[in-house]
Amino acid sequence: MKFIAHHNGKEIPYWLGILIALDQFAGAFIPGADVDETISSRIGRRKKKMGGKIPFWRHPLAASIDYFLEKIDPGHSIDAIGS
Repeated sequence: MKFIAHHNGKEIPYWLGILIALDQFAGAFIPGADVDETISSRIGRRKKKMGGKIPFWRHPLAASIDYFLEKIDPGHSIDAIGS
């Protein structure tokens, strides 16, 4: 049996589907947030609004998450917008 999930009309590994669901679940705890939006997408929108860089002194958690995501997958947060 092949364990797969679907995201945006594409087949993805099952474990990745679980991570996306956990990401959306965590994002649902942010007041006023869209419960279907990932944290990566939210960071990407903030990054785009701030001219492509999130200042650490202003948003330390978002800047830290973005820093690590960029190391793993360059352009991840911007690419995640609207996913």
